[in-house]
Amino acid sequence: MAVVGAIRVTSYYHEDLSRDLAKILTFALLGVFVIDLSYFTMDESMISLRRTIARINIILYYLGFIISLEFLLRITSPIFQLFRGTNSISEPEPAPVSQTPAAAIAAD
Repeated sequence: MAVVGAIRVTSYYHEDLSRDLAKILTFALLGVFVIDLSYFTMDESMISLRRTIARINIILYYLGFIISLEFLLRITSPIFQLFRGTNSISEPEPAPVSQTPAAAIAAD
């Protein structure tokens, strides 16, 4: 949950940074699978599943924390954008300039 929270916080700060963190997480897990395949056996997986079910209250607390963090970030993000001067309303783009010589002559 800490990794998920870190990715969510960085997504509000800089989207590319959060994308890179998410990629690092998947590559790290892939690296564990590739290096030691015997680490994950069916017996160990069943034991881990039983431990997870036994600690469902703790998991729900962490999930509540992540949801609260997301709400807090959504509320404070526009406030910080105002202070930084990066408004989400963009200025209109200028009209494209024609590249053909005939249009340039006609405009004169």
